Amino acid sequence: MHENVSQKLNGQVFTPDLLVDLILDQAGYKENILKKHIIDNSCGNGQFLVKIIERYCKAFFRENSNLKSLKHQLETYIHGIDIEEKHIKNAIFRANLVVQNYKIEGVNWDFKAKNTLEIEHFSGKMDFVVGNPPYIRIHNLNNNKLLKNFNFPTIGMTDIYLAFYEIGIKMLSKNGILSYISPSSFFTSKAGSIFREFLYKNKIIKSVVDHKHHQFFKATTYTTIFTIDKSARKQVVDYFNFDNKTNSIFLVSKLEYEQFYLDKNFYFSTPEKLSFLKEIIYNKKKSDISVKNGLATLADSVFIGDFKFNSKYILPVLKASNGKWAKIIFPYNTKNFQIISDSELKQQLEIFEHLSSFKEKLQKRSFDHSNKNFWYSFGRRQAISDTDKERLVLNSLVKENRPLKISLIQKNTCIYSGFYIISEKIDYKSIAEKLQSKVFLDFVELLGKYKNGGYYTFSTKDVKKYLDFMLGT
Repeated sequence: MHENVSQKLNGQVFTPDLLVDLILDQAGYKENILKKHIIDNSCGNGQFLVKIIERYCKAFFRENSNLKSLKHQLETYIHGIDIEEKHIKNAIFRANLVVQNYKIEGVNWDFKAKNTLEIEHFSGKMDFVVGNPPYIRIHNLNNNKLLKNFNFPTIGMTDIYLAFYEIGIKMLSKNGILSYISPSSFFTSKAGSIFREFLYKNKIIKSVVDHKHHQFFKATTYTTIFTIDKSARKQVVDYFNFDNKTNSIFLVSKLEYEQFYLDKNFYFSTPEKLSFLKEIIYNKKKSDISVKNGLATLADSVFIGDFKFNSKYILPVLKASNGKWAKIIFPYNTKNFQIISDSELKQQLEIFEHLSSFKEKLQKRSFDHSNKNFWYSFGRRQAISDTDKERLVLNSLVKENRPLKISLIQKNTCIYSGFYIISEKIDYKSIAEKLQSKVFLDFVELLGKYKNGGYYTFSTKDVKKYLDFMLGT
């Protein structure tokens, strides 16, 4: 479905008609829309504008038939902005095709080829702001002078769409409504924290349509239709899911802010499930369970393989993500886990020759130490010192109705591409049972970290919180 959506420049994508209609409906752009200002501030080729014009004309002709008056209203109340002039020209062409059906010509459309982030002309004037803002990821805000003028996208690696939320809200009149389709990542991301806090304090969320795993665009982006009503402090938010079988939305629940704003993140589901999640998030019980990331060589193709030579510095290694075993060159003392010396490495001739053939590649990695002589070390020290322990190994992906794959590995073996668990007080069988239960699947689903193929991902911190709640004291 919607596989033919083409990628725009500047992080934009064309929006399917189905989504445009859903967004306009969520904004309430259906009845009582005449002489109300509406803008798509990232209008592209005019996908939203075409639908807006069609709706406006139909509403107009229910009450009036004066074409001169309609032409004037179209020029006055419908607005569009896009950074690309060619997109604006296309939008005007498409808009003209719509009104030609009503024998209207020569409309002076208010569609501007401008950078939305630089425009203040519309501030406080719009009754409706709609659209599909660009999704460009910004790694360094210091190099982006425009974004430095905004409050929402100021923490961590951020996305430009957060600035579009901010400027969209500024465009709204005191009773205005904004409805965008955007990534749902801001529900829990560090970059979205200021935006979430603003929404929580001002209580202006009208509705949330969660598309969950369904992807409307080719890019691996998981989206939401997020609607804001500036008119009043709303204590209850309508939470919808999208049904891809019927191409429609359905109401899941009406949520109070205290139910979904947990630990300064947004989590959406039924009140019952969110109550369960709240217990885990604010749990005070503790356990001795440690959940850690596996080895990070930062050069797996060099250190891991089916090596034919033998050495005490070659150990079995499990790839947690697929359960496959291989061998790893482990250039560390297995008693104190310090990196072996250069002279010791050279005594392991086959290992030395193998690593030396990739020396330039290995030297280019980033290291968590500053000793350039240890070019043959792993990129990170994580998991090295736990090699002498029994560990419970798990993948960091799980699928609905499929239990998590877990392995118990012995001492002097290694693990990468996944997590492992260590506990001295709680037996591994009890831990495995808790992780392979439906309760854990429900917990992970509530976190809302979507991956391709219907999978969910989770972090070591997530697993630790869950196990402390289930097994802690």
